[in-house]
Amino acid sequence: MRNKFAVSVLALALGISLAGCKKAVDAANQAARDAVENVGGDSPASDNADEAWAEKANLYISVGNRLGSGLECDGITEAAIRWCLEDEEKVKQGDFKEIKINTHLFEGSHMDELRKAVTLPASTPEADEAARAVLAAADQYLPNWKALVAYNKSKKYEDDGGEEGRRRLAEYNEGVVALRAALAAFKAEVNQLSGKLHEKTLEEAKKEGRLLEVHTLQAMGSAEKIIDTFGSSEDFKDAAKIEAANKHLAEMETAIEGMRSEHAKRKAENTPQNRTLPMIDRYDSIISSLVSMAGNYRTARNNDPQEFNDAVRDYNQAVEAYNMMNR
Repeated sequence: MRNKFAVSVLALALGISLAGCKKAVDAANQAARDAVENVGGDSPASDNADEAWAEKANLYISVGNRLGSGLECDGITEAAIRWCLEDEEKVKQGDFKEIKINTHLFEGSHMDELRKAVTLPASTPEADEAARAVLAAADQYLPNWKALVAYNKSKKYEDDGGEEGRRRLAEYNEGVVALRAALAAFKAEVNQLSGKLHEKTLEEAKKEGRLLEVHTLQAMGSAEKIIDTFGSSEDFKDAAKIEAANKHLAEMETAIEGMRSEHAKRKAENTPQNRTLPMIDRYDSIISSLVSMAGNYRTARNNDPQEFNDAVRDYNQAVEAYNMMNR
């Protein structure tokens, strides 16, 4: 599934936390063979190339999920977004004590895995270039950012009247702009990889007659399209967007019924000797989350756009349950 990344907060400061939404990462070996960039035949060499591509795509998706919202203002509540935006405005006016402190996003395991993904042999040139830009921006601006965070935490501004804070703030602001741009480009490329991974997995599931997987992927894909339709509360005034989302909703609910039916069959047939369900079976959780998402979308559509934040939360929970089955 494609992840959702940050959009501008407009109008009512709708907290659609697209940056917090997650892509489904299909890490199972069979799914890795199925989810390929190009179908290249049944030879061992082709299988190996397919697996290598899927491994690299999944790693990029995983890193993208963990980078989360990066430097954007988003969240579950309107108040959280408003406070974040207010702090950003204070920083623009010179208040170095209100900078973001989530430096961990751009160091440690996140960046280590991003570097690893770049070095993997499968061909993903656009994603590689975007990943290198994120790494370069982090390497350039993280030291100053961390130094400013430490300066604030130790309250050294009480000794020097804020001189160092003001000096470091200009580079901090420059770094935020650079990192945001690099992240946006990277996440766009990850979305492309994720789309290919999803479509190829779905194609193979259909080819092999694995109807539970087919319905699940269709339901998740339709749910994602609903989430993608809305970027602000103003979008809920757009009749064309509502019509499109309603179409995706109908498709999602049809797929959910298919999931229920096929899951019941699988459970009846599933035995230790003939296991066709994953060891961690979260299909019921996926269905529950998507049903809740449908309800929250309807409330957002008919009454209160802010309820769409809960729909996004539900979608994230469905993706987490899907990923849990495939770890």
